[in-house]
Amino acid sequence: MKKLMILACCVATAFGAVAQQQVLKDADRAMKSEGPKRHDIRAMLKGAMTNAETANDVKTWYLAGKNEFGNWNDLYQNLTLGKDAKEMLKTIASNYANYYNAGALLWEAQDAAGAYEAWKIYSDIPFMTQLGKDAPAAPEDTVMAQNFYNMGIFAYTAKMYPEATEAFVKATEYDYPGNDAFDNAIACANMAGNKDRAFEIAHMAFEKRGNDNPAYIGELINGYIYRKQYTAALEMLDKAIAAAPDNAQLYNAKGILLESQVTEDMDAAKAQALNDDAFGYYKKAAELAPDNGVYQYHYGRVIANKAYRINDASSNLDNAAYNKMREEQVLPLFKEAVIYLEKGIQLDPDHTHNALPILRNIYYNLNDAENLKRIESM
Repeated sequence: MKKLMILACCVATAFGAVAQQQVLKDADRAMKSEGPKRHDIRAMLKGAMTNAETANDVKTWYLAGKNEFGNWNDLYQNLTLGKDAKEMLKTIASNYANYYNAGALLWEAQDAAGAYEAWKIYSDIPFMTQLGKDAPAAPEDTVMAQNFYNMGIFAYTAKMYPEATEAFVKATEYDYPGNDAFDNAIACANMAGNKDRAFEIAHMAFEKRGNDNPAYIGELINGYIYRKQYTAALEMLDKAIAAAPDNAQLYNAKGILLESQVTEDMDAAKAQALNDDAFGYYKKAAELAPDNGVYQYHYGRVIANKAYRINDASSNLDNAAYNKMREEQVLPLFKEAVIYLEKGIQLDPDHTHNALPILRNIYYNLNDAENLKRIESM
């Protein structure tokens, strides 16, 4: 009996598939007729869209899409002729979910731009005031967050960087978890050449997420330096350091910010004070993160700079006094700088290559021919 029932079920399924294939033919024929009845065609296709044998048939969805586009076009023509637009609005609302499905299918078809546009419509429809009571309910915030994040991916893939930026920002407004949406928004804004927008998003990220991501902290510092808004940047960093006193990145950032304020025409005492303050913050960063090559490099670099400043300030000394100062102050600093510069290269050669010319000059001053040759070969 079981086998008979299964056979009967298979026969029924096959019969249903054949019937739905006929429906597709009938629907196609109906659409080609003059003044096609869109509602009737939609009803005809509904079974084919859910039948297991035809739901994955591209013709099913092609005809359904063609019918809805035709319906849209008919209604739009009515609208341009001054006729009632309510039917168009109801059509938009009733096909709400289809925009989501269309986006997913377009993404699978590797049409990233089309997927973005379809999901943008899907995201906008619940908030169209024109729909009134016919407007569908918006998905939950977690779903909206994921939808906008995916839209950002779609737009980024299509190299639509401004659209990707705003999609990722919308994801953050719906509390997309973690920092990825913020980081991607900043990256896409920079790819679009919109540094002001990247700076704005970094501010949003900093206010919402705090100190736990280097991308937007670095963006803020760079933005403040570019705008020469040093006071605002220092206030921000001081608050961040107070909240996270063991965050090496914050100390390194403050060192950069302080050092960047020094100019050639600045009063010597003020320049010295800024350099000394920066030195202390670089040192703190290097101590807190001994395995970070960039922080080791920066600390070694400012130690070397300190040696150069002492050396330059002693040019008016007689030879004996100058040689004594050099032995007691400059050379020990050079030897200390070497430790951190070499460590920086060892830990992170890709981001510390600027250490090489500094080391070459130091080894020249130390009369260290062997290491000078090694560095020059690098």
